[in-house]
Amino acid sequence: MHFPLEAIPERTALGDLTAAYQRFPKGMNADKVLEGLPDNKCPCPHWGYVLKGRMIVKYADGAREELTAGDVYYLPAGHTAEMKDDVAMVEFSPKHEFWQVMAHVNKKMQAG
Repeated sequence: MHFPLEAIPERTALGDLTAAYQRFPKGMNADKVLEGLPDNKCPCPHWGYVLKGRMIVKYADGAREELTAGDVYYLPAGHTAEMKDDVAMVEFSPKHEFWQVMAHVNKKMQAG
């Protein structure tokens, strides 16, 4: 199975991984939608590539790093992020953990 970049589905299973074409608006802060997860951080690791924009990733231990367009990354469990620009990325995550996080995020977003 493969996809051209412009045709990557928003989220699709690829074996034991989920591939996601993620887009986030400038100013989006994941802290609110991750609230209620362990340490109020994302418990799912992610591997990916930033296509566009800039974001600050914050870790449970207090460390911070900036990811920008062109960066390949690994985010271990225990992170959150704030978008400094409109961000687009292609990301790969363990399928089971990813869908647990997304269920939580979707629930938080529906609650407002």
